[in-house]
Amino acid sequence: MNYLNKVLDTFNTAVVSPIYYVMFTTFTIVASVIMFKDWDRQSPTQVITEICGFVTILSGTFLLHKTKDMADGLQPSLSVRLPKHSEEDGFDGW
Repeated sequence: MNYLNKVLDTFNTAVVSPIYYVMFTTFTIVASVIMFKDWDRQSPTQVITEICGFVTILSGTFLLHKTKDMADGLQPSLSVRLPKHSEEDGFDGW
């Protein structure tokens, strides 16, 4: 907890939280494998499913963090303006 507080004093929470989440998940899976020899009793399909789930967590956290940065970089002056309907569209009104 001491190191987490030091990191939060140094870096932004938006950077620390995803890294903390992924590290916690990684260490939980590693501890499960070591303590319970979890993969000894599982079929190869179950092991591959767990690995795919872990990769999904990693990529989802990475994508959420990157797309948040992309949205912060947009300027509000770059809004898209749609033309108003006028009588040029062939409809005079009903």
